[in-house]
Amino acid sequence: AHRMADDFERLVKDYNVDFISVNDTQFCLYKDRVRELCEELIKRKLNLKWGGMNGNVRQLLKWEDEMWELLVKSGCRSMPVGAESGFPEALRFMNKALTREETLRFVEKAEKYDMKILVSLMMGLPWDPDYTKTRKLIDEEIRLNMDLADKIISLSNKQRISLAIFTPYPGTPMYQKALELGLKPPQNFEDWGNWISGKRITPWISPQQVKRINFITGYIFLLLDADAYNWVPTRIHNRVVRLLFKMVYKVFIKIAKLRWRFKFFTLPLDYWIFRLARRMLGIV
Repeated sequence: AHRMADDFERLVKDYNVDFISVNDTQFCLYKDRVRELCEELIKRKLNLKWGGMNGNVRQLLKWEDEMWELLVKSGCRSMPVGAESGFPEALRFMNKALTREETLRFVEKAEKYDMKILVSLMMGLPWDPDYTKTRKLIDEEIRLNMDLADKIISLSNKQRISLAIFTPYPGTPMYQKALELGLKPPQNFEDWGNWISGKRITPWISPQQVKRINFITGYIFLLLDADAYNWVPTRIHNRVVRLLFKMVYKVFIKIAKLRWRFKFFTLPLDYWIFRLARRMLGIV
C-alpha cells in the first residue's frame, strides 16, 4: 500500500494527474490493504480522485461505515461491480452468490456515500440446445435486467448501468456448455482480439437481441447517466461546437428519458444521429 501511495504521489507531482483508475479485479479482496492505502493517501493530502477497481457487492455490503468513509475521504469516487443479472434463475445458473435485493442495498449504500457505481448486467447465457427456448429465456433476461435497472435508476440517477452480452472464454465454467450449444471459437490470435461482449459471437442469441442490448447500454444508459453530460462534451476542444453539442445533448437526454419511461426501443433514428455526431466530432 505504501508503494502504491508513492506511485500515486509521483503521478500527481510530476505529471499533474488528477484521476487514477485502478484496474484491479481483486483490489477489494484485502480490506486491510485498502484501509492502509486510503490512510496513506489521506495523510499525503494529494488532492487526487481515484477509482475504477472492481468490487464484489456482497463483500462490500459487509464493510463498516468507517471503511466507506475512508474510501471517500481518500478520493475514491467510482467503482464497477458485477451484479450480473436481475433474473434469479440466471444468477443460479451462473452460480453467482448474489440477489437482486443485495444489489439494490449496495446502490443505496453507494448513494449515501456519493460513490459512482458502474453496475454490470449480463445476458445471453447458454441455456439450452433448443435455440427457440434459449432465446425466450434471453428475452426474460433482458426484461428482468431492465426491471432491475429501473429500480437502480429510481434510487439514483448518478449510477451507470451496463448491459453486457455473455462472452465465453476458455477455462471459465460455462465455456464447455457454450461449445455444446454450437460455439465456434477463434482459430488464431487476431480473431481472439475481436472476441468482445458487444458483438454477436454466440449463435443462440439473435441479432435483434444484440442490437437491442447495445442500443440500451450504449445510448439510453449513457444519456440517463447524470454525470455523462459533464464529461462527454469536454472531449470537444472548440468552444462554440462544444456549446452547440451541449444544447443538442440536452434534447437527446429528454428523448432517452421518454424512450426508457415507455420502454420504446424501435425506430432508433435519434440513436443513429447521435452516433454519427459523436463520430464526426471524434468522441468515442
